[in-house]
Amino acid sequence: MLGIENLIKRLSAGSGKKTGARKTPVKRMPVKVSVRDLGDPFASRPVRKYSPMRSPFREAQQRSAEMPHKRKSMQRRSSKPEAVTVIKNRDELARAKFVCKAIDRSDKRPFTQVLHVEQNAGGSILVATDGKRLHVAHIKTRIPEGDYKPLIAGDAVKLCNPVDCVDYPDWQRVVPETAKKKGTIGLDMVGGKNAGRGRMVIGEACRDIKGMTGAKLDPEFVAGLSGHSWDVYAPSAPEKPLLLFETGSDKETYAVIMPILSIGENNRPTQRMPENQTGKRRASQAA
Repeated sequence: MLGIENLIKRLSAGSGKKTGARKTPVKRMPVKVSVRDLGDPFASRPVRKYSPMRSPFREAQQRSAEMPHKRKSMQRRSSKPEAVTVIKNRDELARAKFVCKAIDRSDKRPFTQVLHVEQNAGGSILVATDGKRLHVAHIKTRIPEGDYKPLIAGDAVKLCNPVDCVDYPDWQRVVPETAKKKGTIGLDMVGGKNAGRGRMVIGEACRDIKGMTGAKLDPEFVAGLSGHSWDVYAPSAPEKPLLLFETGSDKETYAVIMPILSIGENNRPTQRMPENQTGKRRASQAA
């Protein structure tokens, strides 16, 4: 039996399958390679052309380049340096905000969406209208004449470059030349946290105006006069617009408001400014 076991051990040793045998590590000699032997390591690699990064700004520039009217507007803006006028004076700021209340950005007519500025000897005249009312104020700050789209903040009104292609009507034709003072309305208490009290004061002011002049005004337009007292002037004809001057402003801040003339469809009041506002209706009648 011992001879057979020794024979098995010899056979297993001869096949090289020793369990638990420890392998000897192979020593590798370091290969010394100089830079000259390598040559140009990038010579065999093809040159890759990378496409420019796609970004929304680049795509927007490409789209604007395809539209000629936008490209022209961008060139016009780049050629003109941006001139900014900021109204911060307390009294002038209140007047500028009052005028901006007559701007109607939802109207498609261009002149109803801008603040019209004219210069006079004392400074500038701010004008705005929505076709049914007109707000005018004089300030001492000299602003270049033109039509602006104002940016109204809490403590400032910012005016950038004037807007082109706005045919502003002759607003002075709307102001009544012959009007007599009928009384005064007080809207000093309107505004603030007590909204219910403000609505009551506006309703009383509308009734007072109707009792003075016989004309009915839109309460929304009367609410645009909040914060001050106003002297009411009315022409002899009842269908003509009313003229309201801010009390104590030396007639430098005023509003021209058209009365409600009739009840239109769906029982909604209809108003219109006088026919000589733009001159188009008068020309059509003459034709």
